[in-house]
Amino acid sequence: MGSIPVVSETREPAPALPTRLKGDDFQRLSAARSVVGKR
Repeated sequence: MGSIPVVSETREPAPALPTRLKGDDFQRLSAARSVVGKR
């Protein structure tokens, strides 16, 4: 049961971050996501 809420919380901030970030911040987030996807 603990896994379900964790996934929900992780999914919410993901889309909210790119919306707030701008310019360099957005690029940095993209790079971070790429690294996470590779792992």
